[in-house]
Formats: sequence, C-alpha cells, structure tokens
Amino acid sequence: MSTEHEDTAYNRSTSASSDLTAHREGSESSFTLGNGGESDVTLTNKRIAIIGCGLAGVVTAIALKKQGFEPTLFDKVIPPRPKPQQEPNESNYDGAVHFGEVGGGVGMDVITREIQANHPDYIPPLHVMRSDLHGALMEEAHALGIKVRTGKKIVNLEQHEDSVTVYFDDGDSITSDLVIGADGIHSVTRRLIFPDSPKPVVCGTGWLGVLQRGVAADGTLVDFDQSIGIYANPLNGTSVFQVRSGKNYATFAVTERNIATPQKVVIMRIGARLDSPNVVNCIQHAQRITRVSLYYLPDLPILHSGRVVLVGDAAHGTLPTYGQGLNQAFEDAGTIGALFSHFRGDYSQIYKVYNQVRLDRVHKINGLSQKMWNRQRHRGLGQCT
Repeated sequence: MSTEHEDTAYNRSTSASSDLTAHREGSESSFTLGNGGESDVTLTNKRIAIIGCGLAGVVTAIALKKQGFEPTLFDKVIPPRPKPQQEPNESNYDGAVHFGEVGGGVGMDVITREIQANHPDYIPPLHVMRSDLHGALMEEAHALGIKVRTGKKIVNLEQHEDSVTVYFDDGDSITSDLVIGADGIHSVTRRLIFPDSPKPVVCGTGWLGVLQRGVAADGTLVDFDQSIGIYANPLNGTSVFQVRSGKNYATFAVTERNIATPQKVVIMRIGARLDSPNVVNCIQHAQRITRVSLYYLPDLPILHSGRVVLVGDAAHGTLPTYGQGLNQAFEDAGTIGALFSHFRGDYSQIYKVYNQVRLDRVHKINGLSQKMWNRQRHRGLGQCT
C-alpha cells in the first residue's frame, strides 16, 4: 500500500522553506540558498533506490554517488548474458538495459560557424549515439561502484517515517532512505505516489532510424550532406531530422500519422513528398527503422511525495519537437546532486527546493514543445492540448 505524508499530497506547495528566498519574474525564478546543514530529517544510512537505469537514472546515480550517498539502480529489464561472477539479480553495465540506437545532437553547422567566428573558445556541439552515451555513463557508474539490479519491476511502495520499502513483481523487496523514480513516461513510481495524476497523452507516431555511413553494396554513397539538418516540405508536412553520430553512423527521425505504416511505405512517402534524393537514399539504406509513439505528460503540480521524488520523463515527459527532453533529465540530475551536497541529505529541504527550481522551467519547456507541435496540426499531424 502506498502512503503519502500530509505535506506532500498531490497539491503544489506554496510555502517556501526558511532557507530559501525566491524571486519570481513571470515564469522565471532565482533562488538564494541558506546554510543547509544537518537536521532531524537528515538521512542516516544514505541509501537511495533509483527506479529505472536509463539515462536519467544513471546520471542521477552518478551525481549522488559523488556526493557520498549510496544509490542502487533497479530496472525491470533482464540482461541477455549476465557475467558468471555477478551476484544474483545484479548486472554490470554492458547488459543492463537495451535502448534504441537513436542519436542526439545540438545546433546546426551554420549556427556553429557563426558562434565560432565570434567566440574562439566555443566548443562545437557533440553528436553521439544514444546507446554510446548510455554505455559511457554506465561504465562510469560501474567504475564508481554503483550497483545495478535487473529483473526488478516495481509493483508497489510503502513509505514509513524514516524509510521507503519498494516491492517488486518477483516477490522481492528493498528498504531505502529515499526513492527516486526515473522509470520513464509510463512511470509506475509516479502512478503509485500520485494515483490521480494525468496519464501520458499520445500525440502521434514517429520513425527513428540508424544507418552506417559510407559506400553501400550497390556502390552509392550513404551519408547526409550536413552533420545536422532538417529537411522539410511545408506543402505536405513531410520532414526529416538527421544527425551524424560519430564517424561511422547517422540517425534520423520522421513524423508519420498512421501508426501501422510499414517501413517501405514510409520510404515511399518520403520519396514522393521530399525533394531530396540524398535523404531518401540514406533512409533506403537504413539498418533499422523503429516505430515509436510520441507522448507528452501533462504538467504535474509537484514532483515529490514524502520520501519519493521523480526525475526525467517520469516527472515531465515532453514531446521531442523542442529537443529538450534529455537535457531536462540531465538538469534534474544536476539539481538533485547539487541540493544533496548543499543540504547534506536533508531530503525535506532538498525536495522543496527541487520543486521550486525545476517546476517552472519544465512546465515552460513542455508548453513550448506542445506549441511547436500544434503549429504542425494543419499538416495532419494531430494536436495536443
């Protein structure tokens, strides 16, 4: 049975702590932190269970480990080839979780060149495969001694005065000082602490693909013209977002209306609607094209309940149209790490300030993403409200 403390019911807290001064101008906020320090609610054993070891979960775990806490990552995915020396239900990073080979990148070539011309010290954007990024982060987590337990699907949690007990579908349970829900857009953790919270909304369908750059077997050159670019035909709403991810691979994203559209039809539609033979050729040589549903999570008025807090898509899942979903997850992790360091584990203060710092920003990003998506509704892509 899930229990909630009185001060963290599903209503946004309007009172600020005595250590916090908030200055609001519109939707932006700035904060002055007090001295922090120990209090009667400071953690005793520093044990923190993180549900979900995707990108949001592992970055949060690393941030907490570096502040002297003991996070453990739990995920429902079972590794295909666990190593013999592993403890039961525990895995190393290289088999813990499977992710789509979707790339990420920031900025465009022309913008980068303009910035570099005016700022010689500017570091150009890094384009990296999502799986490579996750692998590197899991390597760091493993090097830091962070435990990862897989085959653990959360089914319930119970909050006590000084701890939280998490129950899994295999009959196992663990007790920690705190729980962090990083289990994605369909978060079970969120549903357990906020049973009346809104469900994720499906706005459309997307296609994500990965291809190997170079000369194909048919002799054609498979590569995009730019390191990052958007190709679109505004008359029929066809668009492709592409990124070169490292030396050998490139990725792309296409928006489609029909969730049942097969891969070949996607290619035919792009070929008929988009006047860019190079892009069509790249998509035709894709090693894999995966269909995905595009979700957004209606704004939550608070991101924690008792000793449980949410990060990443579990807290504020957003449409990909603004390119800020993963960035916001990383900001969550950085904020959590900084607050745990400042308040030395005083979770009551940490969670209050976390809500004050993050809510306005993630709500704004979510709103901008929906606004950009809704501009495309005349193209037949559907509207999110």
